[in-house]
Amino acid sequence: MKSLLVVGAGRHGRVVAETAVSTKLYEVTGFADDEPASHGQALGRWKILGHWRETAADEYIVGIGSNATRRRVFEELVRSCKQVATVVSDRASVSDSAQLGRGTVVLAGAVVQSGATIGENVIINAGAVVDHDAVIGAHAHVGPHSTVGSYARILPGETVPAAASRLREGHSGPPISTGESAADNLPLTGGSADVRDPERRPLPPIEGAEMADGEDHHVRLSVPHMSSLELGFVAEAFETNWLSTVGPNLQALEKCLEERFGVPAVALINGTAALHLAVRLAGIRPGEEVISPTLTFAASCNPICYEGGRPVLIDSERGSWNLDPNLLAEFLQRRAAVKRLPRALIAVHLFGQSADLDAILALCRQYEVQVIEDAAECLGARYKGHPPGTLGDVGIYSFNGNKIITGTSGGALVSRNPAWVHRARFWSTQACDPDPLGLKNYVHSELGYNYRLSNVLAGIVRGQLEVLEERVRQRRAVFDRYCCGFAGLPGIEPQPEADFGCPEDLATGRTRHTRWLSCFLIEKQRFGLSSAELIRALAAANIEARPVWKPMHTQPLYRGFECIGGEVAEDLNRRGICLPSSSSLSEEDQHRVIETVRAAHERVVTSCRGG
Repeated sequence: MKSLLVVGAGRHGRVVAETAVSTKLYEVTGFADDEPASHGQALGRWKILGHWRETAADEYIVGIGSNATRRRVFEELVRSCKQVATVVSDRASVSDSAQLGRGTVVLAGAVVQSGATIGENVIINAGAVVDHDAVIGAHAHVGPHSTVGSYARILPGETVPAAASRLREGHSGPPISTGESAADNLPLTGGSADVRDPERRPLPPIEGAEMADGEDHHVRLSVPHMSSLELGFVAEAFETNWLSTVGPNLQALEKCLEERFGVPAVALINGTAALHLAVRLAGIRPGEEVISPTLTFAASCNPICYEGGRPVLIDSERGSWNLDPNLLAEFLQRRAAVKRLPRALIAVHLFGQSADLDAILALCRQYEVQVIEDAAECLGARYKGHPPGTLGDVGIYSFNGNKIITGTSGGALVSRNPAWVHRARFWSTQACDPDPLGLKNYVHSELGYNYRLSNVLAGIVRGQLEVLEERVRQRRAVFDRYCCGFAGLPGIEPQPEADFGCPEDLATGRTRHTRWLSCFLIEKQRFGLSSAELIRALAAANIEARPVWKPMHTQPLYRGFECIGGEVAEDLNRRGICLPSSSSLSEEDQHRVIETVRAAHERVVTSCRGG
C-alpha cells in the first residue's frame, strides 16, 4: 500500500481520508495544514502533521472543499513535482469508459456513467450522478445527491449545488448532427452570454481548460503547460543521480529530436546559445555581414555581433510577417554586382509561422549564402510537409518557458551535416580535447562554451515533446476562439496564415501555423483605439498583452546598421497586438480577454455617440 498525505485538515479532509482507506490502496499517514497551532492535534483517527512541503508521502490528495483554494493547493503540489492521487470510494460506481483526472475524489454512493469525462482535482460528492458523456471541468464540485445530465458540461471551477440538477438546455438526447455548429449545441453553464443571441453565443471549449479564481487573477501571455509525463523522466534523473550535462535523458532527447526532424540534433542550454553556435558554424568572421529580418526579437541578431559580424536588416512581407523574399532578391543582386555578398542569412520564423523557405533558399543557393533557420518560435509548424528549421544549412529551436513546449529553459541545434552537429556538441562542453594520455588532464585548443543542456531539463523536454501535437492543437483552438469572439468587430484583423502559393498544402495541414501567439492588427480609426491603448486597457483588467516585435532598425543598439525597407515592420509593430495564447488558457480567462476587447471598443463607440 502507498502512503497518502491528505492536504487540508477540515471535515472534508477527513471524509477524503476515510474514502482513501476504503480503496485498500492507501495508508493515510495524516493531514497537512499550514496553521502551526494545529500541528499535532488529532482529527479522527489521524493527526495533523504539519505543512505538506515538510511531510513526505508516496502520494498526496487535496481534501479542501473550496474550489479556489483546492485549485491553488493542487497547482502548488504539481509544481513541486508531488505525485497527486485519484481516490474513488469502494462504494462508488465508475464506468470503465469514464475518464477521471488526477486529484479527483469520487465519494461513496456516487455514480459516473459511460463516456463521462471528469477533469483534474474535481469533487464528485456522495450520491451524485454524472450521466453518460457529461463533461466536468477541472476543479469543479458536483454536490451531494446532485445530477449532471447526459452531454451536459460543467465549467472549470463551477459548483453544482447539493440535490440540484444540471440538464442540457433544450435537448435530452445525443448531440444534434443536422448541420448545426458545435456552438448551437452548447448547454447553458452559468456564463453571462445568451446562447439564443448568435452575436453573443458562448464559444466552443478549449482542451485542457482551467478556470481563474476571479477577476483579480492575472491572465498571462504564454505560460508553461506541463503534462503528466515530465515528472517520470525528472525523477529518473534524480534517482540515478544524472544531474549534470551528461546522462540518459540527454541522449534520449537528441534521439527523439533526430527521429522527429530527420536530422542530427544536439541539446543546448537555450535557443540563443544554439543560434550562437550556428553563427559560428557558418564561419562568420569580424566585419562580415549576415542578413536578418528586422522584425524579430533581439536574440536573433545578437549572436551575429557575438562573432563580430554586421547585421543587414530586411523588411517583412505582409503575407507571413517574415522576411520579404522580393527585397532579398533585389539586395543580393545589387551586392553580387559589386562582389560584396554576405556570408549568411538568418531566416526567422515568427509567432509560429514559417518564412517562405522555397524562395529564400533558392536565392541563397544561387548566391552561395548559407542559411541559418531560427525556428525558436516555430516548433511544431510545417512548411510544405517539412518542419521549419530542417531545410537550411543549420536550424535552431527553443524550449524557453514561454514557448509552445518547454524545459523551463533549453534549446537545440539541428543540421543535415552530422559533422556540424558534432562540432556544436564539442564547443558546447568547453571544447575539451581528448587527452592522449587518458588522464582527463583538460586540454583546450579551441574556444568553447558552457552551453550543454542538463540531464534534468532534458527530461522535462522529453515529456513535453510527446505532447507537442496536442499543444499545437490547443494553441490553434485559442486563436480560432478569438476569431469567433471578434466576429463582426470592426478594425481588428487576425495575422494571416500564409499558403506560400500552395493553398492545397494549407488545406491538408502540410503547411501549418502553430499560433504560438495569437496576433492581430488594430486599425485605430475603425476600432476606436490604437493597439497601444488596447494593451493598456487589457493591463487595467489584469490581462497581459504586448505589441508585435519592435523592429531591429528602430532599436538604439542596431540603428547604425543597413536596413532594406522597414515600413512594413514598423506598421506591424505599431498596429500589432499579441493576446494571451497559453495552451492551458481557460474558457473563463479567454472570455475575459474577449469581453475586455469588445468592451474597450464599445466604450469608445458610445462616447463618440454622446452616450
